[in-house]
Amino acid sequence: MTMSKDVHNHTNIIHYSVLGLGVGLLAIAIVCLTITLVNVHNFQRSLAHILLAGSLALLLFAPFLIVWSYTILWFSPTSEAASRSDITAPGQEVQPVTVDVQGAQPEKEDVAVAPGQAELVQRLSQQLELLQKLQTEQEKQLLEARVALTNREAMLTDWQDRAMEMFRLMERILAGGERLNEGYRRAVQDLLKRYTRLMEPLGISPIIPEPGEPFDELLHSPCNVELSEDVPADHVIRCISWGFVVNGQVQIPAEVVIAADQEED
Repeated sequence: MTMSKDVHNHTNIIHYSVLGLGVGLLAIAIVCLTITLVNVHNFQRSLAHILLAGSLALLLFAPFLIVWSYTILWFSPTSEAASRSDITAPGQEVQPVTVDVQGAQPEKEDVAVAPGQAELVQRLSQQLELLQKLQTEQEKQLLEARVALTNREAMLTDWQDRAMEMFRLMERILAGGERLNEGYRRAVQDLLKRYTRLMEPLGISPIIPEPGEPFDELLHSPCNVELSEDVPADHVIRCISWGFVVNGQVQIPAEVVIAADQEED
């Protein structure tokens, strides 16, 4: 009997530990989910998805641990049998009990305990429903945040396209060459410098190669090769079309004509 009691107590400790683990995981899931929703615009998209998936998984797993351990502790037949066996003294035989079926009455003890147990189960079910509603609401908020983020990205892309179009407009004006008077050219060049300084902090800067500048495969795209006596080989003779760097990456390389190596010809 003593060994059975020790095993029963050890099992109860394990179940209480699982119950505590479920409560702790539930608290962690709620905290992580709250942090993710509050800082969804500050986190990277991959990190936000990982935190959200982990939080939702914990929200589903923690209530399962709580309900399972609670059911084992309070409703398991083995725990009731073990508790009853502890009442029997060592060496004492269990005497059979005869019950008069005709005069039998419902056990008052069972009638008194059952409502309390049903109330606890009902409370757990209500808590689980509240958690499921919270999960649904948070999933809805996350979906709305994703839609808002997608719209912002679309607006940012449109804004970048408009900013590059402004650079293209100044490029076409300056490409007029001799048709522009000197004062007008200087005004456009001054506007280009100011606009470039304004756009660089926002992540957009033009690539405008100058004649004689070394050819860079990352920034330039050769559209033609010509012989030149004034420009060394593999250097820019003239720029055909400006390029652009967006957020630190070359989005459009500048199209240039480079000087050929005269010795090879």
